Amino acid sequence: NTATYGGGYYCHTTPTTLTNNTFYANAAQTGGGLYTYVAPITLNNSIFWSNTATGDAGIAYADMIRVGGSYTTNNNLFQLPETSYNAANGIGFSTNVANLFAADPLFVNSSDPDGADNIWRTADDGLQLRCASPAVAAGTNTGTTATDIVGNPRTRFGTADIGAYESMMHTATLPVAS
Repeated sequence: NTATYGGGYYCHTTPTTLTNNTFYANAAQTGGGLYTYVAPITLNNSIFWSNTATGDAGIAYADMIRVGGSYTTNNNLFQLPETSYNAANGIGFSTNVANLFAADPLFVNSSDPDGADNIWRTADDGLQLRCASPAVAAGTNTGTTATDIVGNPRTRFGTADIGAYESMMHTATLPVAS
């Protein structure tokens, strides 16, 4: 997605809660992944990865920016270090609980995000998580739906994953070598 403000999502004045989303490779002049204006927003279990602002994924507002309002963030994965998300950079989290910063989500195949069938929301989507992803079982179950974007059970292993896809292979289920 590409836009002037909020390549992935633009929120204007209405309080919003976003849960279990993957904001990937969105582009905007400001707020590549998310732009909020005045509205308070709550983000739960969401991944922000490879988003850009003015063509740069390494600047503070590549993932998100807010003008007024507030951010409450719980169990999200962000592409930049925690120091990038502060009020001086137009972000400033009001609440910052159990977020992961500058941690690669380890997608199955980010070079083919909609998978070999070229259809989003199917079992071969490349933005699913590898079992070694730091986002596996790192979410919060609060506000989580029963299934993920492709219909897999959301809390199959007790704790929701971060992002739109629930991993079907948590490390706890792998056989132990003898």
